Amino acid sequence: MRTFEEIQQDYINELRLLQPELIVWWKKLARLNELADPVPAEVANRWPTGYSGHPRVLAVFRKYYLEIDDLNQDALEAAQEPPPQKHPEELWGTNDNGDPIGYRQPLDLLILDIKAAAPDLHKLVAGIVYVPIGLNQFEEAV
Repeated sequence: MRTFEEIQQDYINELRLLQPELIVWWKKLARLNELADPVPAEVANRWPTGYSGHPRVLAVFRKYYLEIDDLNQDALEAAQEPPPQKHPEELWGTNDNGDPIGYRQPLDLLILDIKAAAPDLHKLVAGIVYVPIGLNQFEEAV
C-alpha cells in the first residue's frame, strides 16, 4: 500500500513534467512574456484561474485526490474493525486506544503543503481555487 508521502511525491513529479508545456500554452494564449498580469480581459474571463484551470492540471489533481480519498477510506474501515482477541496477559503494556488512524486531508497534500514541498509548483497549484470533485448518490467522491 502506498503512503501519503509517496502519493504527494508522485503528484509533484507529474505536475513538474506538465508545467513547462502549460507555461508555453499560457504565454501563447495570453500573449505574455511572463506569467504575470496584465492578462487580456478576454483571456481572464475565459480562464479566471490562469493556467491552473487547464483540464490536464485538474485531471492530475483529481487522480491524486481520489487516491488519497481511497487511502483515507481504507484507514477508516480498518479502524472500525474490532481488534483481534488476545489473552489478557498479552495486552500488558499496550495502548488500548489502538493504532492511530492514518488520515490526511487531500487539500493539505495537494495544495497547501506544496509551497514547502515544491516551491516551484506553488503558483500552479495556488490557482486551483475549487475542488473538481463531486459526490455520487452513495456519497462517494467522483
